[in-house]
Amino acid sequence: MNYRMKTAKLLSIVLIIILLFNCKKSTVKKYSYEFTNAYCAQITVGGFVGIKEKCFSVGEIIEGTLKKNGMVSVRIAEHSQKNEEPANSSSYQEFLDIPIANLKLIGR
Repeated sequence: MNYRMKTAKLLSIVLIIILLFNCKKSTVKKYSYEFTNAYCAQITVGGFVGIKEKCFSVGEIIEGTLKKNGMVSVRIAEHSQKNEEPANSSSYQEFLDIPIANLKLIGR
């Protein structure tokens, strides 16, 4: 019985090591984009009732990540502890998805 426990423990350790080496850190590539059209969207600035309009003008440059659905995800606010908890009156929107049709890729 002791031999089986040692073998199972050794196999478990080896399996964990193999899994850890196979894990790759996700690399999200950010690119710079320039607005080719004016674009406005409603964003949440204070929970469910705090809504305001966020607008970008032609020629404005942003940094974002291209998503598979034809949208570019842009950070519009820094992350804070307020957003770690369930949505409440002090939560706010951190990212905005912008249609790629309004943007032109200008570099990395």
